[in-house]
Amino acid sequence: MLEKIIHFSLHKRLFVALTTLFLLAGGLYAMFTLPIDAVPDITNNQVQIVTVSPTLAPQEVEQLITQPIEVAMSNIKLTQTPKNNGKIQSHNRVHIQWLLRHRG
Repeated sequence: MLEKIIHFSLHKRLFVALTTLFLLAGGLYAMFTLPIDAVPDITNNQVQIVTVSPTLAPQEVEQLITQPIEVAMSNIKLTQTPKNNGKIQSHNRVHIQWLLRHRG
């Protein structure tokens, strides 16, 4: 088999040279025109809900705003349990992270 390839290459030099140049030109074209992501985006999908209620105390913000949001968001499929990140005075922040399905 290898002998046949060598024999063909030696007798059809023009075909081998043109094919090589064609493949080189196609590779150079692809190299300069295809976009390359040097650092792919591997972050997961997240939503942050930020609420501000200057008239409520921190305990009221927790009871009236944070807990209803966490309960509503915990019912969404393919999400992790919501995390409450902030109880600073009247500010509130709830983190929701979507889980990715693995195909296999």
